[in-house]
Amino acid sequence: MAYRDMNGNITINENAANADIKRLCAAKQYLVDSENAINSLIKQAADGQGETATAVVEKANELKMQIDKLISALENTEDYISRTVAKYKRIDKEVTESIINSTRIFGDEINGGN
Repeated sequence: MAYRDMNGNITINENAANADIKRLCAAKQYLVDSENAINSLIKQAADGQGETATAVVEKANELKMQIDKLISALENTEDYISRTVAKYKRIDKEVTESIINSTRIFGDEINGGN
């Protein structure tokens, strides 16, 4: 998404950032699917009796919590990437407008204020 050149300048590649977001969304969907499967397993194991059923429910709940944390982390990362791209698009627009305005002012001064 971003790289630093030999002068220390950082470049944000919007297309690469969007590709990263797509990959994050795909990973999140795999996790959601896994969470759904674990929820189904918990329901089935909860109907069972004995130590095995209890152990399965406990372990599945642990996995569910880990998946929830991973989904949250992916969502936070996706949001951060989106906000970063938006920020630099805004900055690029402001710099471009400033350059255009400066060029107009400079051009007016050269032409005698016309």
